[in-house]
Amino acid sequence: MFKIIRVKNWRQAQAIADELILWGFRGQEDSSWELDTTLHRTARSFNFPFEWLWHREYWMLRQFQRRAHHYCQDVPDFDQKLDWLALMQHYGASTRLLDFSHSFYVAAYFAFENATKDSAIWAVNLGTLSDKIAQHCEVDTSEENIDMVNRRHISFVNEHISIDGNEIELDTETVVHVEPERLHERLLIQQGFFLFPCDIGKTFKEVLAVTLNTNVAEMKGVSELLWDGHDIGALELNTHPLVKIILPKEIRHEAIKSLYKMNITAATLFPGLDGFARSMKYHISTWPIKK
Repeated sequence: MFKIIRVKNWRQAQAIADELILWGFRGQEDSSWELDTTLHRTARSFNFPFEWLWHREYWMLRQFQRRAHHYCQDVPDFDQKLDWLALMQHYGASTRLLDFSHSFYVAAYFAFENATKDSAIWAVNLGTLSDKIAQHCEVDTSEENIDMVNRRHISFVNEHISIDGNEIELDTETVVHVEPERLHERLLIQQGFFLFPCDIGKTFKEVLAVTLNTNVAEMKGVSELLWDGHDIGALELNTHPLVKIILPKEIRHEAIKSLYKMNITAATLFPGLDGFARSMKYHISTWPIKK
């Protein structure tokens, strides 16, 4: 179900990227990190019980909706809850949304940008995930196109966010991939979308395991494959719903320089003076000092 691949060099990582066509990607600067939302990480930091997160999410969303117009003139309609969560996530609030990108190379930038140890790219098979979601929701997708699937997912997501402070009674343990109807600038540039856990009373990994018809123990007990460039290809990769690609810290220098040549930098991914200033780190982090 779940494969871990450790590449030896940047070219191997690029070769894998060429095979993963209908996949989504998330870069993390530490390969030991699990998939986890900022909402769950915040709750864990303060020992807040997950079973009450639905109410805290409702309260944070309501307070943000009531005050956001003081800071932003173009805000979503009140009933577009996914758009509101995306806006909150954009400005640094803790939400249940987990950032992913349709671009392997955007994810690679986030994996390498601040990495001082082995980093990782998580890859999710969106075709397989769509099929699993449809099975859980008992939906016939035979005549749906990509836009119709996303609009169905938006409606499904909005149903799973409380609007009145009352606990959602829908019995759905599913992770849904979804793009908001309104894409803010960074989400557009970064080719972003979200993975949305319908049940926030459990960890993200627990809900994902149910979605993929497996369990957390199986997801933890996966052996690591050292890729030699010959024993894995598109057909084999696409039998897995989830792949974790470990990127050794030794390849960071080459990868960041390669991404820079592709014009994938903080300046392009975060338009504005803050992103441009953030990109100045490149001139230190890629300096060829030999120890």
